[in-house]
Amino acid sequence: AVDAISTMLYTDSSVWKPVYNVSSGEVLSLLEIAQKTTKIVSNFNGGTISEIKIEKKEIKTKTGMDSSLFYSDMKWKPKYQIEDTIESLAEYFTEYMTKKINKK
Repeated sequence: AVDAISTMLYTDSSVWKPVYNVSSGEVLSLLEIAQKTTKIVSNFNGGTISEIKIEKKEIKTKTGMDSSLFYSDMKWKPKYQIEDTIESLAEYFTEYMTKKINKK
């Protein structure tokens, strides 16, 4: 998102539309995100893969954004996928918790 905003700031504001969607371009269900997360996080917790419990409900869980207008107007494409974001967050929280534990 920061890269997208930076790109926008260097683009002539006269071409800006009132609203843009910015995403990695992937359309994933909540279950798919959870599966990717448990797989990636297992690299940070000794290989343990968390169990995903599914509660049956009739809800729409597959959502996504159409970011094509932003891509076109700003001549921009995402550099990172959701896996990159999950791994970055896992690294951050691992480091944060390690520092917190070592302070005690």
